[in-house]
Amino acid sequence: MDSKIVASVLFALAVAFSLLGEFTNSEIVASFFVLFATFLSSILSLQLYKGSEGERKRIMGAISLSSALFFVAVLVYLDIDLGPNAGMLPITIASFPIFLYGVSKISRELKFLKIKHLIIPGVIFVIAILSSLVFPMSVAHIFFAIDALTLAVFLSLFFLYFNTETRIYWAPISLAFAFLYFFAFFQKVEFASSAYFSELFLSLFASTLLFMLYEVRKRDIEITSFEAMESEKRELEELVASVDELKEGFRLMNQALRHDVLKKLQIISGY
Repeated sequence: MDSKIVASVLFALAVAFSLLGEFTNSEIVASFFVLFATFLSSILSLQLYKGSEGERKRIMGAISLSSALFFVAVLVYLDIDLGPNAGMLPITIASFPIFLYGVSKISRELKFLKIKHLIIPGVIFVIAILSSLVFPMSVAHIFFAIDALTLAVFLSLFFLYFNTETRIYWAPISLAFAFLYFFAFFQKVEFASSAYFSELFLSLFASTLLFMLYEVRKRDIEITSFEAMESEKRELEELVASVDELKEGFRLMNQALRHDVLKKLQIISGY
């Protein structure tokens, strides 16, 4: 199925179930799509984990664990009241495997990061942190900081790998954690439609992760470290240089042979 159609369907379902939950005033209805999407994500990422190696195996393991935890977290969110941050605490805990993978991944790519890769993620991180300061200081600011940091980490990876196919991993995860930040934000905002927007952004988070897994499974894209790509690039440059040297050698040989043939022809013709 075409990726645009899948993305449109997932987006429409996320919006539809959030609206349905708002009209029926039912958190269970609003969260049904989130439960469905996280369950599918857990199964799909586990399947990809079993068939992957190296870097892709690590990220699929993190997503599979997080998806399973998100499923449980939403059930907890629906079932019990832990106070004003009830919706944020289990969701943020569930995001930790992906967060830790991102930190681990970017720590291995630090020497390849340049200022241009960090400008936009840095600006977004600062804006996200400053936006959270409109609320009185509380434990919720830890959740905001984790979501903002995860967003900045994966955005940095997206810009680092911008010219490679592996951006299909980093772009959706960045977008997903932007939605997760807005989920946390609207958990704290108190106005008539805040519950709707909170559910909507959580649904968009779940649908974005599911779409990423669909694309990865469809296109079968492996993740190569930037160091490995740089090494391969150097090898190709050396190969091109060797080919150029051979071409130059053949050109000189051709000139020498032509000169030799012309000289012999001149001797034969009496010149």
